[in-house]
Amino acid sequence: MAGREGLIDTAVKTSRSGYLQRCLIKQLESLIVNYDMTVRDNDGSIVQFLYGDDGIDVISSKFLDRFSFLEQNFTSLITNYNSADIMSRVNTEQAESYKHEARKQMRKYHKDHPTVSKAEIYKSQRGDPVISKFHPLRYFGSISEKIDDQLKQYVENDSQYMKREREGERAPKTRYQAIKGETFKKMYYLKYMKSVAHPGENIGTIAGQSIGEPSTQMTLNTFHLAGHGAENMTLGIPRLKEILMTTPTNIKTPNMNLYF
Repeated sequence: MAGREGLIDTAVKTSRSGYLQRCLIKQLESLIVNYDMTVRDNDGSIVQFLYGDDGIDVISSKFLDRFSFLEQNFTSLITNYNSADIMSRVNTEQAESYKHEARKQMRKYHKDHPTVSKAEIYKSQRGDPVISKFHPLRYFGSISEKIDDQLKQYVENDSQYMKREREGERAPKTRYQAIKGETFKKMYYLKYMKSVAHPGENIGTIAGQSIGEPSTQMTLNTFHLAGHGAENMTLGIPRLKEILMTTPTNIKTPNMNLYF
C-alpha cells in the first residue's frame, strides 16, 4: 500500500511542485539589485537596502572566510584585481576611520565597565554597522563587522607569517611578507568589493528557483506523522503550498515558534 501511494504521489507531485515554482518565479521576477545596491520591485519600492543585508553575491562568497587560501594565492589575486584603477575611484579613508573610532569607543567602554562582558559591550556600543553608513562599492574597507573581526584576528594571530615569526623562523621574502603590513587587508577588501552583487542581478528569479528546486525533491505528500500523538504538523509540498499559494483563512496547523 505504501509503495503504491508513493508512486502515485510521485506522479501527482510533479505538476504541483512545478506549478509552485512557476508561481514563485512569477511573483518574484521583478526583484533586482539596483545601482544604489538596494533591492527593488518593478514600481521602485524598496524590499532590502542591501541585498542579503551585506550586498554580497552568494556565488562569490565561497572563499571570503578562507583567509589562509587567500594568503597562499595572494600574488595572483593582487595582480588579478586592477587595484590601482579601483583605488583611484573609491574613498579609502572614511570607512576605516569609522571602524577605528568604533573600536576605540568599545575599548574605552570596556575600561570604564570592566564587569560587563565583551559580548554585551559589542552589542550595545557598536553603533550603526559600517555597511549601512558606507556603500561597499564606494568606500574601500566597508565590510561586515563579523568578517572584519575574523580578518583582524587572522592577520594578528593565525596568518602563516605570524606563525613563522612566533617559531623564530626567519620567513623568506615571499607572499608571507605581505601579511605583515596592511597589504593583505587591502587585497581582502578588494576581494570583498569584487564579490558584491552586480546591479541588474535578477535575484528574485534566483530566490524563486532556490525554493522551487528543492521543493521538487520533496517526494512524500506528508500530511501525517506515524505514531506521533501530538498535533500533526503539515509538511512537504502541502505546507509550502499553504504558505505560498493559498494563504487560507483556516490554516491546518496554526502554530509558530518564536525565539527571543
